[in-house]
Amino acid sequence: MGQYYEPINIDKMEYLVSHDFDNGLKLMEHSYIGNNFMEVVERLLSPNGAWHRCHLVWAGDYMDDGLFLPEGTTLVADGKEFKPNLFGYVDEKGKNLTGFSNPDYNEDYNIRRAKAEKAAKKFSEKLPKAGKILVNWTRGVCLDLDKENPFEVVDGEFYTIHPLSLLTCSGNGRGGGDYRGGDENVGTWAGEEISMEYEVPEGIELIEPMSFQE
Repeated sequence: MGQYYEPINIDKMEYLVSHDFDNGLKLMEHSYIGNNFMEVVERLLSPNGAWHRCHLVWAGDYMDDGLFLPEGTTLVADGKEFKPNLFGYVDEKGKNLTGFSNPDYNEDYNIRRAKAEKAAKKFSEKLPKAGKILVNWTRGVCLDLDKENPFEVVDGEFYTIHPLSLLTCSGNGRGGGDYRGGDENVGTWAGEEISMEYEVPEGIELIEPMSFQE
């Protein structure tokens, strides 16, 4: 089955849902440079953004239980206590920044989605300009998104896989819609301190493009 993903600020247990921005929930349905959902996350991670230099995980709903959660974290369902994964935990206890953490699923789907997308648009309008330098402060390295190499996907259109979601994802390879390019860097930045900057910060090494390929 398809695996759904949400970018999560694990310092604040805040998250975003790609559906609210008219994007697919699967990793490779939204992980492209220039995609509007990815740009929202870029802006959140930029200076003056609410997620600037946060610890970020692009959490899949098939990721390991307990990973990136405090030891002993549990939830209760049907009267039984269980150990959740990060994706399930934030859906229950976290905060969707657009305000749709607990939508009314008895409401007509199209009405609910329209409300969510309206809230997402209003939310996006308040965000700062997006930086294009992806920084991992934990490792002291950065990538320039303008130097990432495009690849041809379909109908002569050129797209570039966004390194942010792939580097910080957890659970890749366990469901449909995951990245299948086999790059050893996928998921290696999950849970680390991330930001988007306007210039390469002092003391941070600019590294070669990751150039993920499908």
